[in-house]
Amino acid sequence: ATDTVAAHRFAVDKIAPTGTVTVEKFGTWDKLIEVLTFGLWSKETVTVTATYDDVTTRIESVSYYKTADIKAKTVKELDAITAWAPFDGISIPTNEQFVVYIKIVDDAGNVTYISTNGMVVDDTIPDIEFVGPEITITPETEKGIYNSDVTIAVSVVDPKTGENNAYSGLKEIRYEVYNLGVKTQDGILYSFDITDPTHGELQQAWSKADAIVVDKNLNNSNDVKIVVYAVDNAGNDSNAECNIKIDITAPMIEVTYDNNVGDGSFAESVYFKEERVAKIVITERNFDSEMVKIEITNTDGYVPELTGWTTVEGGGNGDGTANTAYIAFDQDGDYTFAISCADAATNENTDVDYVDSLVPTGFTVDKTVPAVSIDYDNNNVRNGNYYNETRVATIQVKEH
Repeated sequence: ATDTVAAHRFAVDKIAPTGTVTVEKFGTWDKLIEVLTFGLWSKETVTVTATYDDVTTRIESVSYYKTADIKAKTVKELDAITAWAPFDGISIPTNEQFVVYIKIVDDAGNVTYISTNGMVVDDTIPDIEFVGPEITITPETEKGIYNSDVTIAVSVVDPKTGENNAYSGLKEIRYEVYNLGVKTQDGILYSFDITDPTHGELQQAWSKADAIVVDKNLNNSNDVKIVVYAVDNAGNDSNAECNIKIDITAPMIEVTYDNNVGDGSFAESVYFKEERVAKIVITERNFDSEMVKIEITNTDGYVPELTGWTTVEGGGNGDGTANTAYIAFDQDGDYTFAISCADAATNENTDVDYVDSLVPTGFTVDKTVPAVSIDYDNNNVRNGNYYNETRVATIQVKEH
């Protein structure tokens, strides 16, 4: 008999399959990354595709695992994962932070792992919050009008979004200051320029108490606007603004009288036989009538009242705005007059311009003619107008 030996075909395959994984807009990877970086950002949905091959046998399966973990996984950790899903290309929606792992297995059981770098798909704009403004002098005005440089504190946050709290991080924060629509200041508050950052290097929030100092000399107006612009690494941008008023110009006071014809000059005053009307003009953009102090005294007791204020707006920043009122000294008396003023930003006038007015702060108004009376002590008359005794006449003149 002849022994028959049956022959069987078989293959020995120790070579692991190869492949690549490509993320639209971001790049292509062909190995397992040991240290993840998070320098890839998009604000639109991205797609993930893969290629794979084996030189000795067929590919049995291709699967993927997507995670938000920021630490790279080892082969041992990947071997232990059971949540692998069949891979035939996937799309990553917005507002997600992720790493994609691809698992390629051939018919011989050889396994190859490929991973992408960390990526963020983020379409949420950064939030900008103004904290302040805070004035740099004491006391602080109660009316929101400042008479010094103004310090602005700024806080910017790139919101965490999605189920895994994804954020791409802040890329740049800048500001601009406008006075009456004209840019007077600008600058960069924060800039991120790391090419391949780790997740821990992404700046999710930024704040600074003295981020912006608004220059009082460059922005002396009631129309000062501060605008902060922020953009994240995915390209989402936003801006926010606040408005303040700065007034470093002190009020100017001018007082003139309509009657400057005195009837006699004396050491302390001049007498006027007609009434005097004082015209008061306070040039001030942020005028507050309650902050005008007028002091009038009269020896005869009567104190005149000021008429209501009228305002004529000035051009430009409004510093030329004229506020006018009148005081009529129309009753007799020895008068003293003084005036001072502060504006809503607490700037105080330095002096008063009385122009060419005669004795503007101390004078007498006397509109009353003298009253004369005569009284005799002997009224024993004979024959019409004859007296046989001495007669004394007492003369009284009533005159202020």
